[in-house]
Amino acid sequence: MHEIEIKFYRNSRNAKKLQGIVEDFSHYELAHDLSNPCFIYINKDCYPEDMQLFTYFWDIVKKYKTSVISVDERMLSKDQAKDIIDWMNCYGNREYFPDQEDYCCISPGTKHLHGWGCKKLCSITRHGRFGRHNGLPWYKVGAFKSVEQCIDKQAIKDKLVEEAGTKGLQLCPMFSLEKALQYVDLLPDTINPEKDMEWVYDFQDDPVQGMHIVGVKPKYSRMESFSNTVNEFTIKLLKEDER
Repeated sequence: MHEIEIKFYRNSRNAKKLQGIVEDFSHYELAHDLSNPCFIYINKDCYPEDMQLFTYFWDIVKKYKTSVISVDERMLSKDQAKDIIDWMNCYGNREYFPDQEDYCCISPGTKHLHGWGCKKLCSITRHGRFGRHNGLPWYKVGAFKSVEQCIDKQAIKDKLVEEAGTKGLQLCPMFSLEKALQYVDLLPDTINPEKDMEWVYDFQDDPVQGMHIVGVKPKYSRMESFSNTVNEFTIKLLKEDER
């Protein structure tokens, strides 16, 4: 089972305060000797009642150099820890959102554009660039050969698995990594603008090669406005989202 933990040390000044908070958690290890580390654990079994307490506690102990967050026993940097707290706060705020069904959409006003299933999974974009979703478009992952763009689906999957693991998204009750990878399987294997008029070649100009083709890009800026082959792709994804 996937698990997130906070490892921290107490001292003579904060021991009593921290102990009072820690004992409210469902899963913890509290060392009696101040020289030994203490641990707080969170997983789907104790979700969501410990989530807000987890983020609150981290806000207290993160200022200490010895405090760390780990996902599945893999220690995270302080920046990576911010991503963990970010999605926990996101899930905690879900109950206040008027449209629960579309809460995980990639950006406000993008109803039915669910990305890979989580607005926090954004290093590779699925529907185009919206808000924080300004990562590498899926149609840029792979080699351009002759007149068509090859889509490296395995590379996309590997990146999504890595990002989801780093951010601990597998612990979010609203997210399914398996479903995200199924979305990747629905992508086309190749894109040829000479056969699909909804795509155009992407050109680049440099002093050595001059103007040359470096790949493809959508004819329109928003992927939900595509028709023909791309619209079929989008419709398939929307039908999956609605299940």
